[in-house]
Amino acid sequence: MHLAIAHTWLTEGTYDKEYVATHVVGFEKFKDYVLGEEDGVPKTPKWASDKCGVPQRTIKALARYWATHVISTAHGNGGSMIRGPYGTEAARLEVCLLGCRGWGSLALTPSE
Repeated sequence: MHLAIAHTWLTEGTYDKEYVATHVVGFEKFKDYVLGEEDGVPKTPKWASDKCGVPQRTIKALARYWATHVISTAHGNGGSMIRGPYGTEAARLEVCLLGCRGWGSLALTPSE
């Protein structure tokens, strides 16, 4: 769902372009992956809906709301979210979204 939110922001132009240009490292690689230019699979709300069970209209609505409001995100002690293979991906992608909206920074290595 995080990737689909990013896809919505990228295709609708609602990410913080100035912040990304001045504070974010690795954005082009992230953008290429989200838009499917890297692997041929755009991470659309439809794509995410099939994987996470959240309707694509809900994903789009959340992305659009987040793009126009100040949002806080939090995880209480990581919970079960971090106790499995790829368990940290949700937190990593959350940081990517925060970078797209002008909070924090997005640091991707070439291998990611």
